[in-house]
Amino acid sequence: MGAETRASLLMRVRDPRDQDAWRTFFDIYAPLIMRWCHQGGLQQPDAEDVTQNVLKSVASAMRNFEYQPQKGMFRSWLLTAVRREISRSISKNLRPGGRVTADSMAVLTDLPADALPADEWTHELAIHVYQNAKKRVQPEIPQRQWAAFELLWERQRSPQDVAKQLGEDVGWVYKAKFNVIQRLKAEVRYLAEDLPAFT
Repeated sequence: MGAETRASLLMRVRDPRDQDAWRTFFDIYAPLIMRWCHQGGLQQPDAEDVTQNVLKSVASAMRNFEYQPQKGMFRSWLLTAVRREISRSISKNLRPGGRVTADSMAVLTDLPADALPADEWTHELAIHVYQNAKKRVQPEIPQRQWAAFELLWERQRSPQDVAKQLGEDVGWVYKAKFNVIQRLKAEVRYLAEDLPAFT
């Protein structure tokens, strides 16, 4: 099935038997959840527990998942789940014998769970998904086309310089960049369908 027509990752993880989809979901989202746990002041064992609990929540919610972006974005729902679990973990660690750090105390006392910035979450998620999309797409793209894309799009080289370096004409360079970007956009939509694609 082509990238343009395949079901999105969010639709695929509705099936608990789709191990490939769940592996991809874990690979994409678990590191980001862990990073936010650490930013919230959690120590590694607690960050791992929160990440596991969030992913369990996702697995449970996906059984009846019906994507309706007009009612809310998946990324917002996921952020709410992360905030809730971080708050629970910090509260639990405030009990006698709990693991608590100065950072986690500051989060609890100075930054309510619902104040973790959604814009920052979306920005970090966008960067994270884009980087993962690149890793997944690059092996599919001819090496010279990928080089044209990186030089022109990411390193901001002029089309004339890129064409000269690669021994191609400017039209070829533009076409190569366009092809790679279209493929990357499709992969970003697959991994996080409600995430604004890069332009």
